[in-house]
Amino acid sequence: MDFYFFTDQKIKFSKFIQNVFVVNLTFKAFNELACKKLNHSFVIHNAYKLCDLNPMYGLILEDYIKSYSHWGYCDYDIILGDVEKMLRINNFIDYEIFCVQQLYASGPFQIFKNEKKCNELFKKSSS
Repeated sequence: MDFYFFTDQKIKFSKFIQNVFVVNLTFKAFNELACKKLNHSFVIHNAYKLCDLNPMYGLILEDYIKSYSHWGYCDYDIILGDVEKMLRINNFIDYEIFCVQQLYASGPFQIFKNEKKCNELFKKSSS
């Protein structure tokens, strides 16, 4: 399982951590990428509001996740254990979507199967 941080901050990890990647992307460049991928003009002015785009990251960041079977997001202030093991033991890896709310997609942690149907599910939302 790999983790990507998309940021304009200078972050360095130990060379021994091989599953964490930093993609340097300015706020302006992210806004341009999101607008292009979503085919919609808007501007996110505050980094806190990036969470509003969480379900859209499968489409926005598709070039970064194309080699993965699943992708997900989580709030930066949660602690994860062995997520891969938890998903495998509970057969969640067979699911298209894993989240903490049964009735609708929400929450601080969510995983999607990396396929068009899941990556564009947000388009079916009424809001």
